[in-house]
Amino acid sequence: MGLKVDTRGAYAAGKRFKSLASKLEKAEALAASDLQRRLVPEFARQATSRYNLTAARIRDTSGVQRSGNTITLTGYHRGTGLLNYRAVASKTSGVTVTIARADGPQRFKHAFKATGLSGNAQIFERDLTKAKRKMKYGRYVGKKRQPIKAMYGSSTAQILRDPDVNAGMVRFALQRLSAEIRRQLGRL
Repeated sequence: MGLKVDTRGAYAAGKRFKSLASKLEKAEALAASDLQRRLVPEFARQATSRYNLTAARIRDTSGVQRSGNTITLTGYHRGTGLLNYRAVASKTSGVTVTIARADGPQRFKHAFKATGLSGNAQIFERDLTKAKRKMKYGRYVGKKRQPIKAMYGSSTAQILRDPDVNAGMVRFALQRLSAEIRRQLGRL
């Protein structure tokens, strides 16, 4: 008794699998490119829902980089002054600002709005931990005063480390990638 095998079907199936593999590679690349484009706007959406910053400020201080199959969302660790959090200064009651929406407004009784030496408007407070010193710059040159320090809220990097924001971004990325790969495979 003899055994007869037709290899034409196996050869055709091999060609189809090879074609499918190249389509899958292309679909993954297109999905990664789509996710790279959508990450910063989604981060801005999630961060503005929890923090009192504008989406433009968040977009300006964050970025996305892609290296092969890895997409990295980066929040730059640059201080975000309280004026960016829409701080309101009053001569009688100090400064009121809402940094995290869940925490509500905070009042800094001894803070004030002033223009720094570089010409930027900022919220400052006297540094009570340091001794008075002779001023070298500004309108109080030669007088002894306590130094002032600028006040900052959460930076974009700190916002990205927030567990709620981070979990939301991971969930968004996974959903977006799987949906886009399915869409691309249906298209190719």
